[in-house]
Amino acid sequence: MGLKSRVIFIFTAFLNHLRAPLTTSVDYFRQAFRYSLEAGDLVYATYCSDGIITTMPLAGYKLEEIDREAQKRLAFAQRVNPASIPNVECVREWVAKLDGSHPVETAANQAEESVRLAADGMPFGLHYVIQLQVLYLFGQYDKALNVVAILKGNAILSAGQYVPFYTFYHFLTVAALYPSATGATSLPAHSNQMPEKNEGLGRRLSRQLST
Repeated sequence: MGLKSRVIFIFTAFLNHLRAPLTTSVDYFRQAFRYSLEAGDLVYATYCSDGIITTMPLAGYKLEEIDREAQKRLAFAQRVNPASIPNVECVREWVAKLDGSHPVETAANQAEESVRLAADGMPFGLHYVIQLQVLYLFGQYDKALNVVAILKGNAILSAGQYVPFYTFYHFLTVAALYPSATGATSLPAHSNQMPEKNEGLGRRLSRQLST
């Protein structure tokens, strides 16, 4: 069971999102988590637990489902490995900003403040990618591009399921700013610095916006 859980985890973390919907990754992480527990492998159980809660926001689950899952993951982290607590807290903070319990202005300001604090104590990639989403959703496009500048070139964007999520909201932010610009050069310099693997998609988007 221990070897099986590790194989499933590695496949899910690095390959599955390239070929299947992210919801299937959550299912695989759950399966690997159960196998890890049965084998007494708490290290990989922690990896899988983190995989579940950090993938759910990217996969489009309802906020209430994510919040319920976060409570379970937090309880597990507190018992087994407190080092993974920041991953859960990062997702809980994201849910709080989007669940409607805060005024839009407050949520946007909190996202901006989170960016300013340089993800202190939070998982770098996850923290900034979800702040990018929050700032885009609340119309803070210039601030969203500041997050793009922070993420650009960092190793977290070279692998894993954060890449399409980051790229999606990067493109949406540029598209939202495009009508107010007199030309491509009027956009902030880092707005057109798309990840190299996505340059083709960027060119297609640019042609569509120009027509």
